[in-house]
Amino acid sequence: MIQQIPLAVFLGSGAALTALALLMFWRLAGRTVSAETALHSGPVFLRRVARNALVPLLAMVIARGLMWAFAAYYLRVLGEENYGYYAHAVNLIGFFGPLTDFGLGVLLTREVSRRPDAASAYFAIVQRIRLLLSVAAVPFVLLIMASIWYVDIVPANAIVTAGLLAVALVPANAAGTASSLFAARERMDYTALVQIATALFTVGLGTVAIALGWGYVGLAGTALIANVATAFVLLRALPRETTVRAPWDGQLARTLMLASFPLMLNALLNVVFFRIDIQVLTLARDITEVGFYGAAYKYVEAFALLPSALVLALFPALSRIAPTDRAALQSIFNKALQFMLVLAVGGAVCFSWYATSFIWLIGGESFLPHGATALAILIWFLPLSYVNAITQYVLIALDQQKWIAIAFALATAFNLVTNIIFVPQYGYAAAAVTTVLSELVLLAPFFVIARRWEVAIPVFSAGWRPVLAGAGMFAVAWLTGGIPALPSMALAGLAYLGLVIVLGALPRQDLARFWSALRGAQD
Repeated sequence: MIQQIPLAVFLGSGAALTALALLMFWRLAGRTVSAETALHSGPVFLRRVARNALVPLLAMVIARGLMWAFAAYYLRVLGEENYGYYAHAVNLIGFFGPLTDFGLGVLLTREVSRRPDAASAYFAIVQRIRLLLSVAAVPFVLLIMASIWYVDIVPANAIVTAGLLAVALVPANAAGTASSLFAARERMDYTALVQIATALFTVGLGTVAIALGWGYVGLAGTALIANVATAFVLLRALPRETTVRAPWDGQLARTLMLASFPLMLNALLNVVFFRIDIQVLTLARDITEVGFYGAAYKYVEAFALLPSALVLALFPALSRIAPTDRAALQSIFNKALQFMLVLAVGGAVCFSWYATSFIWLIGGESFLPHGATALAILIWFLPLSYVNAITQYVLIALDQQKWIAIAFALATAFNLVTNIIFVPQYGYAAAAVTTVLSELVLLAPFFVIARRWEVAIPVFSAGWRPVLAGAGMFAVAWLTGGIPALPSMALAGLAYLGLVIVLGALPRQDLARFWSALRGAQD
């Protein structure tokens, strides 16, 4: 089907999207974004949370929609084998993300939200450390890929691809530092708009690269250029007093790195137990299995990002109130978890039951049935992952990152051992089951840590209503299994939404307050 479309159509579409993205970048780069008032209660606070949560959420939906449409194009062009090589390179770079960030992004947000006057000093030190770590990562990535190429597991193009993606870490970390500062200033709405522009740019330039036959190497080059553009725009939008070149403070740098090390370790362990399965698959199974598994991960990764829209909107306020007002912290935690579980349970039921349709949509027949099997299992990590994501940031606000590292170490050890034992024999199915179980292993120590600091994780009280609504959704999906997927999905979704409302999974008074706040945020 794609082969029948003239090349000029793809080149023209890609050029048009790239031009639109450049125009959006230009407009965004011309703005200077100021900070918000540091309030953590009342209508003003709720309006700010509504804007900072929903605007990024909407941006994420738009950006992911664009990327999914693009993936539906390049997965069909590349095929499962070539996409397997690209997925492996992307997965490898994922391990270096936490190492080059070193936990400094989250720390910058937390500390500047508490001490806005120190933004310039913190920004200068964090930016320099992250850029140095990013540059240092490039030769290590090339060495690892060259070793894998030497034993004839990947082709030479995979080394070039990983090298480009490694270089892309440099502008990505520059952009990440700026994003952390915007988060501290509670201006996530601006970074959300930049996210849409980045997605447009990536899709436009990537479409041209694929149409010209540059394959997955072209995708990596596109990522590098998109990261450079994103970093430029975000840095230009920071207030001038923030980006003034502050003198190097060695003592402050050591203090920050010591404080951020547990955060880095947490993130690294998280990446290991979330990504090691693809590395084991690459070494122990055929590369096509990586392609099938990677196609399923397209949806899983998108849903894994959803909690960040809400959590990052709340994190500055959580950081301010955690030391002094435990009751307010618990109240915000309860409501956030309740909302996220409604999304997670509905998404898990939908993408599990209709996995075949979703994989066909993004990859075509060549990724079936294995991609659908992987998705149907993997997607059940969502409810547990959402609980862990919100709980983790509550514990970070309480300065308990060292204990979080222990929890991640336990979960990572379980994940690594289980993958090594079962993936060589059972392939992607074992990897998917292990991912789900690892989230459960992580949750257990989180319960202990939270209880020690007098914070309850209300899994049952927040989760039983969405689970009951999900059971109703599953029943409707099963009963309408004989009709086409789209109307069946619509009926099942309506049933879930109706049950969520009837059961009070989202209290009406909270919805009314949030809707009022959202309308106020638009004024």
